[in-house]
Amino acid sequence: AIAPRGEGEILITMKLSDEKLIVEITDDGPGITVDNSSGFAIKAIKEEFELLKTLYHQEINIDITNRQEKELGCKVTLYIPIE
Repeated sequence: AIAPRGEGEILITMKLSDEKLIVEITDDGPGITVDNSSGFAIKAIKEEFELLKTLYHQEINIDITNRQEKELGCKVTLYIPIE
């Protein structure tokens, strides 16, 4: 969503908490509209994570949300167990 504007910001942060690696990826694009929240890309990403859970027998979670009302963009948070 940043590409059409030609510029933008992507911020990636990582931290360890409760034996999980938490990766947060935020951007300042237009965010996810209600029409796109069940679109092909999001469905494919969630299905890929379900496959990873099955293959590696670990609970890998993903949250995809819009940022707060005053900030544009999307936030993706990954929760990856650390053994």
